Amino acid sequence: LVLIPRYEELPGFQGDDAPDERRRQEMELYMCLDSFMTMPMPALAELCTALICSISAIMYNGAL
Repeated sequence: LVLIPRYEELPGFQGDDAPDERRRQEMELYMCLDSFMTMPMPALAELCTALICSISAIMYNGAL
């Protein structure tokens, strides 16, 4: 069982400023979350890895 947060509701993704909008667009463009839904899990794009680490850091107060 894997819990996948709604990234649109996390700080860094929910604002209306340019960086938040860019992050949301990149998550959709590179289908970062879709990669977690397929088996076997494909290698993540480098950009997706950075975005997923950002989400992890937000959720765990800076810890990766």
